[in-house]
Amino acid sequence: MDERIITTRGLGCQSGDRFLLKNINWEIEEKSRWIILGMNGCGKTTLLSMLAGYQDYTHGDIFYRGVNYRQQNILEITYIGFPMGRLNIEILVCHLSQ
Repeated sequence: MDERIITTRGLGCQSGDRFLLKNINWEIEEKSRWIILGMNGCGKTTLLSMLAGYQDYTHGDIFYRGVNYRQQNILEITYIGFPMGRLNIEILVCHLSQ
């Protein structure tokens, strides 16, 4: 079984009364590959920005190798950023057009 690199629990981002993301639960294991699909404005970039440590979140928790992001050194967290080669994780963001 591969090690979990990133885990989110109840992750959300709120701006005023509007939720940009709400209640995201996700486990990313080492060497896993994901495709994130969605319409324009649904939160794909917001989610990746929070995982990379570029954007703060207002609800829930993100864990990097089992340690809460809020307890991590921000310089260590930014290694998760784009591209994600250091962790052997590839996250592809696909935009669908109608």
